[in-house]
Amino acid sequence: MFLSLPAVTIAYALGIFLGSILALKPTALLAFCTLLFFLVIGQVRRKGEVGLLLFLLLILLGMFRYQLLWQRPSILDNFQGKEVVATGIVVEEPALRGDRLSFNLKLDAIEYRGEPVPAAEEVLVQVRGWAGEGIVYGDRLQLRGRVQSPAQPANFGEFNYNAYLRRMGIKYLLLPRPQGLRVISRGEGNPLVALALRVKKLLLGVIEATLPPDQGRVLQSLLFGERVALEPDVLQDFEKSGVVHLLAVSGLHVGFVAGLGFGLGRLLAWSPRFTALVSGLIVALYLLVIGFRASVLRAGIMLWVGIAGLLLNRRADSLTALSAAGLFLLLVRPGFLFTPGFQLSFGATWGILYLFPLLARALSFLPRWLANSFAVSAAAQLATEPILAYHFYGFAPWSVFNNLVAVPLAGVIMGLGLVSCGAGLVFLPLARILAAANGILITVLQKFIALAASLPLAYLYLPPPGPLFLAAYYALLVLLPRLFPEQEKEGEGKAGAVPYRAAALVLVSILLFSWILSSLNPHQLEVTFLSVGAGDAVVVTLPGGRTCLIDTGPGGLEEGFDAGAGVIIPYLRRQGVRRLDLIFLTHPHQDHAGGLAQVTAGLPVGGIVFPRIFSPGEFGLSPDSAIPLFGVVAGDRLDLGRGVECTVLHPPPTPLTGTNDDYNNNSLVLLLKMGAVSFLFTGDLEGAGENYMLQYNRVSPATVLKVAHHGARNSTGREFLGKIKPSLAVISTGPNSFGHPHRETLERLDALGVKTFRTDVDGAIRIRTDGKRVWLEKARGKENDSKGRFPRPRR
Repeated sequence: MFLSLPAVTIAYALGIFLGSILALKPTALLAFCTLLFFLVIGQVRRKGEVGLLLFLLLILLGMFRYQLLWQRPSILDNFQGKEVVATGIVVEEPALRGDRLSFNLKLDAIEYRGEPVPAAEEVLVQVRGWAGEGIVYGDRLQLRGRVQSPAQPANFGEFNYNAYLRRMGIKYLLLPRPQGLRVISRGEGNPLVALALRVKKLLLGVIEATLPPDQGRVLQSLLFGERVALEPDVLQDFEKSGVVHLLAVSGLHVGFVAGLGFGLGRLLAWSPRFTALVSGLIVALYLLVIGFRASVLRAGIMLWVGIAGLLLNRRADSLTALSAAGLFLLLVRPGFLFTPGFQLSFGATWGILYLFPLLARALSFLPRWLANSFAVSAAAQLATEPILAYHFYGFAPWSVFNNLVAVPLAGVIMGLGLVSCGAGLVFLPLARILAAANGILITVLQKFIALAASLPLAYLYLPPPGPLFLAAYYALLVLLPRLFPEQEKEGEGKAGAVPYRAAALVLVSILLFSWILSSLNPHQLEVTFLSVGAGDAVVVTLPGGRTCLIDTGPGGLEEGFDAGAGVIIPYLRRQGVRRLDLIFLTHPHQDHAGGLAQVTAGLPVGGIVFPRIFSPGEFGLSPDSAIPLFGVVAGDRLDLGRGVECTVLHPPPTPLTGTNDDYNNNSLVLLLKMGAVSFLFTGDLEGAGENYMLQYNRVSPATVLKVAHHGARNSTGREFLGKIKPSLAVISTGPNSFGHPHRETLERLDALGVKTFRTDVDGAIRIRTDGKRVWLEKARGKENDSKGRFPRPRR
């Protein structure tokens, strides 16, 4: 008659998910909930079936809860972009990365132009250039800063930081200068949390005092999830070997800590109940130290449910405990549902609980300890691989085997690390002896992970799976135990599994269809102007799926942003690109070719095309490069296949000299054409280069113009524009000190009726054509049909 706890949790979670898709008003949802509630009451009085009504009611409650969070008004709505004076309490451990300090602040009040305004919400404070005294949990602060909404993603498929923060209950950032922040008082947070964080600081101090920095950083990451401390190459090895979950504090870590408590109880011959109680308290302290993350809260709640069952002489069902943990977390914070940590933790645990018996039975020919270890690892991987592919665009095929070694070794390292840290609080010389032994184990773990990451096919990059694939995949997992039952029911024989096998065949067909559909490439040319800040990077996807890149954005600096690693490679991986066929480099300026090293390191490249008048060394390339190099000049043509032609319009064989900027004025200018539609890419061409092209009649009309030099004043002249006659123009720009794009350039484009888009405002711009029609899409904002001139594609 009523629903089980797993069904309740599934319905509520489904409601939260639907709430994120369907933007319904909370008042309307509340009305529907009220109506369904009375229908349920009526059915109960009539002793009728209420299961379906309850399921629908819980879905609506989930939608209501999500929309209540998403549409929650903020007192700061009226102060966006303005500078305010705010007071509040630091409610989490601040994070310091270089000179950037960030923390959550629970506001008490704000003041604008001398007028105080009550406030009671959390904001994320971000301070650049911080070199002051340490800000700690529980500090009451006063700060003067600008209120700002978190930025929307600038490129297609990028992590939506704005949505993430809103789902976590934070709508605004507060950006003070370092000198605009002062501590009013200390110690106003929860005393237990404050104590736990002080203990954490002491333990980190013991690690720093007893281990070399490289080993200490690994132990810090294993114990406390301090991944930011790791060297990038070490972190990459963990990711590629499929054991990066060891560095994200999760249920595995809670299990290790709880195991220490139960081991201590056996050693001291405590009663099972007292041992369980002490273990639960140790885990609670550990959660206070590392913070209340979804994955560890899940494990902690499940442990406490089990302990409660032991104390009450009742056996706790694992699936019910998992459902209770999920329901509790989603009631407190619905946004957890969309985080990778929540999905991976619950997915892996469900996989182990549901699939382990089947896999262990299939591996019964192995020794029991090996079969069980392998079955646990395989069950978790089967349940989480699509989630990993969705969020991180790939998976490690050998991770099942890697985890068989890495997980137990990491467990020993964590146990010995906790013991050595505890000893260090009492007697540091003993901690150094224990740490020396642990250092050997840490080195063995690092060597093993580095070896695993270097294996062929260690990590396969994949495009994120679509909703159809995900639904069919998990439905198939649910069916697996039904397809291979432990014992056939009496009288049914193999016939009992026939409906399930038929359903499985349908699901496999859907999976294959989804995979084939995602692999098909329509006969279209797709040009994506990426948002890479103050620089250029354009991805060209040819009919048939081959991929080219025009410029690689800014990068190559010892510190700071690199478009190759930060934008281009992640974007290409999200698109499922495994190889770049060609890279075109327009000229050797850092904002156009700075990301080249990271791009060539991240993907195989078929060839690099650049103006012949420049040497490979000017682009940081060696003449003996393993990548084929092609120097081109005006008049050269490249047949890219499938009806796409590429013509080099500039520079001439003899370079222009004596101009305002010879590098810019000798930029590679390309005309890309498919049917009646063409794109003109102009690099950083300035007035002198434009005049030369006009003089020698090398300017060609184009449908789409990539505006030269980020919209600088001395580029994109009136006569040059008059020859091109573009319908659309894209300006690739970002925050800069040069005033790009210049007002006069924008006015010239507007005077000719050119529809202009900017990557700093609209985000990445994606333009598709079949040679006749053109469709445009912006990363920030809805699809734009350019005043009806370019019809939308049929859906």
